[in-house]
Amino acid sequence: MNTSYKKILNKSKLILSDFDTNNFSQSYLIKMLINNNISGLLPTELNMVNSSPVMSYDITSKHSVMSVLENKKVDYPLFSSIMQGLHRLCYTLNNFMLDSCYLLLSPEYIFLDGEMQQAYFCYCPVCENNNTYSLSIQLRLFLEYIISKINYDDRDCVAHIYSLHQKCIEDNLCVDDLIYTNEISEKAPDNNIKEASAGILTDNINALSDSASFDNETQGNSYNDIFINDSSHFNICGFPSGVFFIIVLLGIISLFTIILGAYMYFIKNAVSSALAIFICMCGPAIFLLFLPSALRKRKEKEKPFSSKDVNPDLKSPSVHIMPIGETVLINSNATLSVPHLVYNGNDFSEDIELTTFPFTIGKLSDSANYIMDNALISRLHARFYFKEESYYVEDLNSSNGTYVNNNPLSPHTMTEIYDGDYITFSHLTYIFKLC
Repeated sequence: MNTSYKKILNKSKLILSDFDTNNFSQSYLIKMLINNNISGLLPTELNMVNSSPVMSYDITSKHSVMSVLENKKVDYPLFSSIMQGLHRLCYTLNNFMLDSCYLLLSPEYIFLDGEMQQAYFCYCPVCENNNTYSLSIQLRLFLEYIISKINYDDRDCVAHIYSLHQKCIEDNLCVDDLIYTNEISEKAPDNNIKEASAGILTDNINALSDSASFDNETQGNSYNDIFINDSSHFNICGFPSGVFFIIVLLGIISLFTIILGAYMYFIKNAVSSALAIFICMCGPAIFLLFLPSALRKRKEKEKPFSSKDVNPDLKSPSVHIMPIGETVLINSNATLSVPHLVYNGNDFSEDIELTTFPFTIGKLSDSANYIMDNALISRLHARFYFKEESYYVEDLNSSNGTYVNNNPLSPHTMTEIYDGDYITFSHLTYIFKLC
């Protein structure tokens, strides 16, 4: 099956083609799909090209899950809206006597509206048969993609996703399971009950969180951490036990040096005032040198687990310079210039630096790298890439289009760009500069 995108007038289309014509015998499914406006499905058209079926879906003003999650982590509201939409759609399809196995649950075929509140799905009756693409199998593959994008700080989201994934693996998934965990989480105010809804899976997630936190704490420490090598398993006053006892010991030493300096100067008159002050300050100086490291250790213990700690993005081609102390290492692909977009107009003066890749431009604050607050700019308008020493731009199914040198781009098609090219987002034109 081939996937392509076209923009026809003001409509954006997802085109699916190159099917096995033997599966085109499902005439009833085709007629029901074309002749009925089924809520939750993308509006569909069927065309015959060289005796081969071509499915066309209207995706105007919608964004695929894959595009939305390029720079965004999955949270519970977003995942819940997708699962609730799928739950309603499965019952609707049953009323129309349409088999849900022909739903395409790949993240590039699930679309969200502009407000990210409702999910729309592709139904393709001329796709492979249900022996290959059952609902459970497709959902399992979709969940495995979602797991790679999950926000591990959102406990309800983690429990819901992992519980569904386990049911798919055990092949005992039913339609109501799509929102079963969600309903339990809403009814249970106690955290223990919420975690219990995911059973053993939640315990595995906690183990993963503890393991990731331990790995982060044992990796490269700063200069102030040279005194800490804590291997304790319990805390005292919020500090690891080993750190707490070191603080107490240094406090006793500080008090002893102060008393010793004062005794030798005021009572024995055995030292000068300068030497007495030096003796008094030795203990407190060591204590103050150690204290910032101890406070940092305590802060790390209290810091909630985040998926960023598990999978830091170290492969981005935009990361050219890595500071280590006072030394700067530059890899073989490094460049001192930062690619940027220079505005080619008089009403707007701010240039856009492409500091990381992929780099998304749009109005959606939690998914775009650069917020372009303009009524004619889409929530996810365009995205820039750096691959194999070349730069590319992709239109993200924007309502008013993206242009390169006045040539309109097809949605979700990467186009290579060069230094000096004119990039237009709707009516705003920029010049792409490498230096």
